Amino acid sequence: MQQNFTIAINSTPPEYAGMRMKEIQYIHYAGPSMIFRQWLDKNKKLHLTETISAGYVHYRDESRMKLFSPDYVSPPIYEILAKGKTCGANANLSFGFFPVSHLSVGVNAGFMYARLTKVVISAQNITQTIKLDKKDYEYLTRFDYSLNVCFHF
Repeated sequence: MQQNFTIAINSTPPEYAGMRMKEIQYIHYAGPSMIFRQWLDKNKKLHLTETISAGYVHYRDESRMKLFSPDYVSPPIYEILAKGKTCGANANLSFGFFPVSHLSVGVNAGFMYARLTKVVISAQNITQTIKLDKKDYEYLTRFDYSLNVCFHF
């Protein structure tokens, strides 16, 4: 995500500067999965697949901010890195149809849940570990869905 906005840098007299911020977030998940498949008809054309998983979640948030003001010949750049790790869980549900024996089409829905209780923040050569209060937990929950076409070997 990249965004431009104006911030107040001095209250008296009022002084404003432009800021450009670019932020990239990464959420990596690794863990073993259990997969269940159920055929919904006798001809094995329709199937339902359920997947559940528990595993390790790694979070990384990279922010870069550049301040623009008439006072700066060379605008300052601020880089902030936030990292965290925790345990998480995944659940997926998939419905598929086999029009021919080696090709299926289907729909998928998935849900991942994880929450960070501690974050390590690095900025301007200073690193600090912050333990979050319950009300400030960083939730890494997501819901996704997709349509698919699969070729089966």
